[in-house]
Parts: sequence; C-alpha cells; structure tokens
Amino acid sequence: MSEGQGYTSVTVPVRLEASHGVSRPGFQSVLKVAIATTVPNAAPGTDPFKMQFSTANVVILGVEVDTFEVGLPAGGSQELAAAFAVEQSEEAIAGFLRRLADALTASFAADQQDPWYGNLVVEIDWAGMRLKRLSAQVASGMVPLDVHASVMMTSKEARPLTPQLLEALSESDLTEIFVEGMRANRPKTKYAAWFIMVEELERLATEPEFSGHFMPLFPTKAGQKAVARASGLTGKALERLQQFLGNPNHTVENRAEKLSSLLLAVGIAEVPSLVGKRAINTTLCSQLIEGRNALAHKGKKVDEDLLYLVLFPLSLRLMNYLNGRSANADR
Repeated sequence: MSEGQGYTSVTVPVRLEASHGVSRPGFQSVLKVAIATTVPNAAPGTDPFKMQFSTANVVILGVEVDTFEVGLPAGGSQELAAAFAVEQSEEAIAGFLRRLADALTASFAADQQDPWYGNLVVEIDWAGMRLKRLSAQVASGMVPLDVHASVMMTSKEARPLTPQLLEALSESDLTEIFVEGMRANRPKTKYAAWFIMVEELERLATEPEFSGHFMPLFPTKAGQKAVARASGLTGKALERLQQFLGNPNHTVENRAEKLSSLLLAVGIAEVPSLVGKRAINTTLCSQLIEGRNALAHKGKKVDEDLLYLVLFPLSLRLMNYLNGRSANADR
C-alpha cells in the first residue's frame, strides 16, 4: 500500500461483559469483568490480576502487530490500541477487530467458571474507533496524523402501560423463545429464535384447514402403489419409499410457495416495518428460508435488513397468531 493511503494504528473502546445475569425473587447476579494480565506469584489475599494488558511484536489472526495494549477500565470500557507493522485500510482494520472480538470471546469460554451467570462476550464500541496514519507531509518525521470521525446516538422511547394492556397479557413457550431472540446480542441467534415462529406455522400445513391449499406429489393411493411397484424395492427400502410417497408434507409446491400460501391463509399479506410495508410473496419467503439455512455456514453473515425489517415484525405477528390459536384450542 502506498504511503498515506493506509492507517498505521487504531484505538477503540472495548468491553468484556456478560451476556446475561440471573434474576429471580431474592437473588440478583451481575458479573463485572475486564481484560487483564495475570500477576505472577501474587501474594495470598491480593488480586491476582492487573486490569490492563500490553505486548509487542505479535501476529494476531494473521496480522503483524507492533504493539497491542488494553488500558485500565474507565466508564465501563477499556481502550484497545494496536499499531500495525504494515499499513492497513479502514475496512481491513474493522474486519480485524470483528474477528478479534469473536476469537477472544471463544477463547475466554474455556476458562469460564460458571456460564450460568453470563457468557463472557467481547464487544467493540464502534463509535469510538479512531484511526491514525502517516501523512505524506510528515512521514519523514514519523509524526502520526490523527484522523477520526464518530457519531453517538441516544434514543429515548416510552412504552405506556394501561390496565387493559396488563389484563390482556399472555405468555407461552413461543413467547419465551421470541423474547430470547430479543435479548440475544448476536444477529444469528436472533434469526434462529425468531424463525421458530415460521417453522411452527409450517407445521400447520397438514392440518385440514390448510392442507387443501397444497397438491400432494402422489395424491392417490393407487398412484403411490404404482410408484412403489415400479421401484423394484423390497424390505426396509420399500417401507421408506412408501412413507415418503404417503407423507402429506411432500407436495408439488416447494417450501417457499407453501410458506407464502400459509401466511396469506392466516391473514398476513404484508409485513409492516420502519421503512414501509413489504408484501408477502414467494420471493420474500425464499429469502427468509435461505437466511435460516445459511446460519450454520461459517463466515456467512445475517442480512440485518431482512432480520429486523422483515423477520422481526413477521415473527411477532406469527407469535400472536399461534398463541391465539392455542388459547382458542384450550377453551
């Protein structure tokens, strides 16, 4: 990279925090943690940790780093400072920090004493990231030029309570799963939790009120027997084929087409969001299903627009529908 085109160092606030605490009547746990250095031969009764860290000339996740420091905790964060042996682009530094946060979080899991009280997670305060580079004018004197811009946003919201709202409250296993998605701080975890509402709706496809929307692959017993005879299979293999042929979930329509039909059948023709309404159709359903299938793929990122602007409001509506359906069935 040519001189003046890359950054030589970065500073950014980081936090080591617990993913959750434990709250129940008579008990409240809050886990306060920090990135630290082990104090060798600490005297009995003294703190075995120094709440800061520094090292030099290391290779971290394939990146050569001249100096790496994590400062003392202040205001809930610690300042991480890294100077690079080779100039880096802003995109490369951001990617490095993301990978570093994930790798540190995974490494800290091995020594965690009790995850019941919160998994230790490394979080980065992106608004506080500052980059430095050598300008062409001062490169000969090796004077660093501080270049940074940041935005901090504080939002204030209120949620009014009414007696009617309190009396109308309901809860279920699906409610708990939906809220777990809300509490999660990782998009993939949110996606997995909220998509369960979609999967619960898909289970209804074989119910009498919905099955008429779909065409079985082999609609008649005679057709199923003909295929089984033509296969030439016997024994267990034939049994598996017969089960497949008679499975009501196997339809002419693919999964996205079935999901779209189910949503329309329960009265969900569009999804409201902050940026306007999205119509329910096969294309949108395909995107939702592909997003769920991609969760287990290494390096695959969640489409956060799809997550927050489509799946979140859709999941909320499905939860309310499914909870209402269950309540009516119990009467």
